[in-house]
Amino acid sequence: MSRILYYLVLKPLSHIPLSILYGFSYFLYWFLYKLIGYRAKVVRGNIERSFPNWTKKQVNNTVDKFYRHFSDIVVESVRAFSMPEAEFLRRARLVNPELLQQFYDAGQSVMIVCGHYNNWELPATCLNLQMAHIESAVYKRLGNSFMERKVYKSRTRFGLKLIEKKESKTWFANPEPGVFAFFFISDQSPTTSKQVYWTTFLHQETAFFTGAERISKDLNLPVIFIDLSKVKRGHYEMEMTLIEEHPQLTPDGQITEQYVQLLEKMILKDPSKWLWTHKRWKRKREKEIVEDEIAQNDF
Repeated sequence: MSRILYYLVLKPLSHIPLSILYGFSYFLYWFLYKLIGYRAKVVRGNIERSFPNWTKKQVNNTVDKFYRHFSDIVVESVRAFSMPEAEFLRRARLVNPELLQQFYDAGQSVMIVCGHYNNWELPATCLNLQMAHIESAVYKRLGNSFMERKVYKSRTRFGLKLIEKKESKTWFANPEPGVFAFFFISDQSPTTSKQVYWTTFLHQETAFFTGAERISKDLNLPVIFIDLSKVKRGHYEMEMTLIEEHPQLTPDGQITEQYVQLLEKMILKDPSKWLWTHKRWKRKREKEIVEDEIAQNDF
C-alpha cells in the first residue's frame, strides 16, 4: 500500500508547482479542520491554556489560521520530495551565514536548536547548502521500511547527515571527524525521559528535553538558535542567534532556559505558526514531585 501511495500519489504530486499545490491545501484545510476535526480538541485546548486571557474570537481565529498554515506545510512537504536545489534556496534562506562562518573558520562544530515553527522541514533539508559546516540531525526511523528509504533519501540529498536516534548516544560519544552543525528540534514533549528541565512556558509548567544542552556541554559546542520567519506563502527566512559560545562555563539549565525564552518570543509573533497538534502538556510537574517523595519514603 505504501508503494502505491508513493508512486501514484506523493511522487506525481511532488512534481506539481506549489502555486498549483496550494489549491490542494485549501481542500486539505477543509477536510482536516471542518470535516473531520483532526486533533481539533488538542489544538484548541493547547491554545486556550497558552493564552488564558484571550477571547473566544481570538482563539477561534488562531485555530483557523493554524489549520490553514498546517495544510500549507503538508503540501510543501510533498513538493519537497522533488523540489530542485534552486527552489529550496529561494524558499528557505539563511540571512546571516556569517555567524556560522566564524565558527567554521575556527574549526569549531556548533549546536543549532529550533522548534516546530513555520515549516521546519525546508531549512533542515537545505541548510547544508548555505553553510560550510556539515549539517547533521538526529531522527527517528519510520516504521514503514519503504517510506523510511524514500524520506531518508529526500532529506539527505543535499548533504544532511542523519543519525538514527538509537545510535545517537554512541555517535556523540565518538563523533566522526569533521566540522559539524548539529540540528536539534528541541520542543518535543519528553514523555518518558527523566532528564528534563522544568520552566514556565506559555503560562504553563513545561518540561523540556535537555539533550541539546548536555551534548553541547560534553563536546563544548556553541549553541545557536534559529528564528524561522514566514516572509510570504512558501517562503521562509532563517536568522541565527548565538545563545552561548562557551556552554561548559554555564550552570545546568541556563542554555535550555535561554532557548525556551527565544522559542516563546518567536511563537508570540504569530502563534498560528507553531505545531499545536501535539499533547505537549500531558506531563505534570506536581504529580512527579509527589511520586518522587513517595519513592524516597518507600522503605
